[in-house]
Amino acid sequence: IYQVELHRGSRGFGFSIRGGREFNAMPLFVLRIAEGGAADLDGRLRVGDQILEINSFNTDSMTHTEAIEIIQNGGASVRLLMR
Repeated sequence: IYQVELHRGSRGFGFSIRGGREFNAMPLFVLRIAEGGAADLDGRLRVGDQILEINSFNTDSMTHTEAIEIIQNGGASVRLLMR
């Protein structure tokens, strides 16, 4: 388990996610990391890593849409607790 704080770049945070409550309660995972984006430059996120918390919100029963909204509305940075 590790924590990452990313700062929004010109093209966002540079990662996309999959999963959520509406997908048979699939946990949220990192689907893709954009080359040259904030997540890629940080170097800690890996495709397939599970997202446990987004900005201190537990993701256990979170929908995909809720996760995206928290990330987009969180301002210039996002804090992720990962596994």
